[in-house]
Amino acid sequence: MKPFKTVDNQIKILQSRNLNIDLPDADRLLLKYGYYNIVNGYNDLFLADDGLLYKDNVFFSDVYRLFSFDKSLRYFTLSASEEIEIALKTALSYVIAKNFGVFEDDYLNLSNYKAGRYNPEKRETDRDFILNKLRLASNFNNNPYKHYRENHGHIPPWILLNALTFGNLHKFYKLQKSNIKTEVLDIILKERAYKDKQLFNDLVYVIYKFRNQAAHLGRLYNYNLKNLMHGSNISYNNVFHNFMGIDSALYRQEYGRSDYYTFLNAIKFIDENYFINVLKPGMLLIFTNFSLKNNLTLDKLILEMGFPSMDHFNDLLKTNL
Repeated sequence: MKPFKTVDNQIKILQSRNLNIDLPDADRLLLKYGYYNIVNGYNDLFLADDGLLYKDNVFFSDVYRLFSFDKSLRYFTLSASEEIEIALKTALSYVIAKNFGVFEDDYLNLSNYKAGRYNPEKRETDRDFILNKLRLASNFNNNPYKHYRENHGHIPPWILLNALTFGNLHKFYKLQKSNIKTEVLDIILKERAYKDKQLFNDLVYVIYKFRNQAAHLGRLYNYNLKNLMHGSNISYNNVFHNFMGIDSALYRQEYGRSDYYTFLNAIKFIDENYFINVLKPGMLLIFTNFSLKNNLTLDKLILEMGFPSMDHFNDLLKTNL
C-alpha cells in the first residue's frame, strides 16, 4: 500500500534524500502538478548511483525546470503532430474523392482498399475495422455529418475522414493501393524528389506515437518507441538518415530510429517549411530557457533526446547555446 503524504511530508522526504528546496512556492507546485509528475517523472538524471539520494548541490528548481521543459516540449509536439495529421487527412480525402467519388457507397467500397492484417479475436481485417468506423460516423447526429447528410444527401470523404483518430488515419493510409499512396505523397511531399512510401509510413507512425505520448501527458524528452511492446524502428534509409546526419555506424548504435531527435527530423522531412518557421523557433525558445540556469547540462539533455552530438543539435536547430 502507498500511504498518503501531505505536501509538507513530501518536502521533508525530498530534503531527507539530499534535495535542496530552493523554491518558496515548492508546496504550491507540488499541489498543482503532483509529486509523482514532477519528482518521480523527472528526477532520474539528478540521482546518485544508489538511485535514492540526490547528487550533491541538486535543487528542487533543477527537477522542476526539466518538468517545465518537458511540458513545453509537449505543446510543440502536439502542434507539430497536428500539422502532419491535417496534411495527411486533407491529401488522403482529396485523392480518395478524386479517384472514387464523393458518395459513401462508392468510396467506402471494399475493393478500393487492401485488406491489411486479420484480427482473429474480432474476426475482422484492418479494412473492415476502418470502413466500419467510417460507416458508423456517417450516421452521427452531430454536425458536420448531420448537415451534409440532410442537406447534400451524402457525406464526402473530406468530411467523413475527420471522424478518424490519427492512429486510425495512419492505418487507413496503409490500406491504400500503390497508386493512391503515390498521389498522396505527391501532395504532401510536394517538390521533395524522394518519395518513398515505406519511409513515409514509418515517419508518420513515429509522429503519431509521439503525439499519443504527449496527449496522455507522458514524459517526452527521453521517450523512445523501442521501449514499446510493439515498438517500431525506422529502417535504415540512405536518403533520410543522411538528411538527419546519421550514418550506418551511428544507426547501429540505435540513433535515428525512434527517439525525439528522429521525431524532429520526421517533421522536418515531411514539412520543412513548418519546421523552419514554427517548430524550430519554438524549440530554440524552450532550449534557451532551460539552459539559462540548470545543474543538468545541455549536452546531457540532448543525449537523452537522441541527438548523437552537439554538432547534430546545432545542425538541426542552428543555435549557439
